Amino acid sequence: MATLKEFLAELAINPQKLGEFIHDPESAMRAAELSDEDKAALRSGFAGVIYARLAGLSTQDAFQIPLRPPVSPQLLVFPQQLPPQITLQLPPQLPPQLPPIYQLPPQLPPIYQLPPQLPPQLPPIYQLPPQLPPIYQLPPQLPPQLPPIYQLPPQLPPMIWWGR
Repeated sequence: MATLKEFLAELAINPQKLGEFIHDPESAMRAAELSDEDKAALRSGFAGVIYARLAGLSTQDAFQIPLRPPVSPQLLVFPQQLPPQITLQLPPQLPPQLPPIYQLPPQLPPIYQLPPQLPPQLPPIYQLPPQLPPIYQLPPQLPPQLPPIYQLPPQLPPMIWWGR
């Protein structure tokens, strides 16, 4: 019968054993002959429970919880009817409300309200006048022209030569 520490050490150094454990944990734990408490600790997946088992503590001593398989719903027994002296009565359902100190007032006082939002505007010294005076306006743009000495002569129609 291997201890939990030996079993985990073997998984850490032997990739084949680790693969077998990942593929079928129950058969790997059965082959290692782990105790029922060690198997239950590994099945739980909680590091604290596994650490307690590695330290040699039982889960009952370490956490005051027994690790046992959950009871299936078929095994739970519910009484078909309540005894006559016990009647099941639910309290009336009220909408959940916060205590008054945590509730908002119906309307905030005017000092806490935001002013109406106006579109952002620049101060007058930074605003442009509606129309610039003529001295600041650019002249109308004319197509650039070369001086006459750099201009090409007008295109002549092609001449047809009837030569010999």
